[in-house]
Amino acid sequence: RKALEMELKKLKTEMHDCARAFDDKLKLLFEQRLRLMEYSTAQESYVLRMSASILDQEYTVSMINTIRVKEEKLNSKLLQSERQYTDGKRLIEESTQRLDTLRSEERQLERNFRRDLQLDQGADQ
Repeated sequence: RKALEMELKKLKTEMHDCARAFDDKLKLLFEQRLRLMEYSTAQESYVLRMSASILDQEYTVSMINTIRVKEEKLNSKLLQSERQYTDGKRLIEESTQRLDTLRSEERQLERNFRRDLQLDQGADQ
């Protein structure tokens, strides 16, 4: 009977040691799983940040292209406006010169008319 009690005690101790070893291994595995999950979460977060960065870059490139197209249109309109301004300025200068010429001719005609009138009046007397 003592031998059986000793055997029972020995088996209980062995079972307790096995349970403790199992619990220790289970705890280590759980901690390892937790670390892997944390690492996995960090990697997923990194991938999300990279994806967001890529989307931002794509949006920036798209906006740059849109702005370039608008810039080209505005530059084209600017060149057209500059041509119109230059043409208008040239037309004004030509018109001003023509007006000056006509005024000068008119003054000359008026002088000639007055002179001719004075000559005619002098001849009539």
